[in-house]
Amino acid sequence: MTHWQVGAKCLNFDKRPLFMGILNATPDSFSDGGQFVTADASGHVVDFNLDLLAAQAFRLAHAGADLLDLGGMSTAPGAAEVSVAEELHRITSVLPALREASDLPLSIDTYRAEVADVACRLGASIVNDISGGTFDSDMADVVRRHGAGVCLGHIQGTPQTMQTQPHYDNVVDEVYSALAAARDAFVRAGVPQAAICLDPGLGFGKSLRHNIALVRHIDRFLDLGQPLLVGHSRKRMITELAQRLRPGAATEELARLKDEISVRVARTLVRGGVHILRVHDVQLHASVVSGGDS
Repeated sequence: MTHWQVGAKCLNFDKRPLFMGILNATPDSFSDGGQFVTADASGHVVDFNLDLLAAQAFRLAHAGADLLDLGGMSTAPGAAEVSVAEELHRITSVLPALREASDLPLSIDTYRAEVADVACRLGASIVNDISGGTFDSDMADVVRRHGAGVCLGHIQGTPQTMQTQPHYDNVVDEVYSALAAARDAFVRAGVPQAAICLDPGLGFGKSLRHNIALVRHIDRFLDLGQPLLVGHSRKRMITELAQRLRPGAATEELARLKDEISVRVARTLVRGGVHILRVHDVQLHASVVSGGDS
């Protein structure tokens, strides 16, 4: 598989992997939560800094991002679920400005079909569904009607429960089977196979041991015949690896080590055949392509 059809555009990765830059219109995402929005005590976003958001989109593009991923609800472990109305409020308030600021393909990070439908009408051409379509049975129909690309992820449990003792008999085999089933369900619903990308879901209902196994055996998922997207950036696994390597490390040393581990993991993923890396710091991970040390 050398391309991914996302709406009217065809993303090619026959020469190098692509980078998906992350943007969050949320007050509580673990990395950039609250950077572009202000929320009241109930979690309702009351102010949007569209200039900052647009500037960040420009920085990501300038650093080498090939597409952007916008989220309106945090899916970090234990994050509170917000209402559909609140997620729509966040997305509709920022997506038009983001679409105007950048012509990169725009992905909407949501597992709700209603939110995906509105986002696609406002200019998104990709749906990034961490549940692989299992949380909302209408998602495949929304993707088909809009002719959008879709990334089907894997999760065990929900964002609120997924890190409570996740268990697998064989994590690679079980994630492989779940992604194959998700792909087949979307194809049966009329979504072209060329529009489907798959994501094994590092950190979504996986322990450090599970995540390491998936990274080490990432090439197994190439057998599914779809583009592979992986998001390891700033995940808990990176912090856990850094703390194991340098117990008691000072804050600055830990931050440096986390960057080194993140790039090392990215290189392993690229060598394993991953087509798209979903990252917060595009410039840092560009070393995966250039072969430099960032």
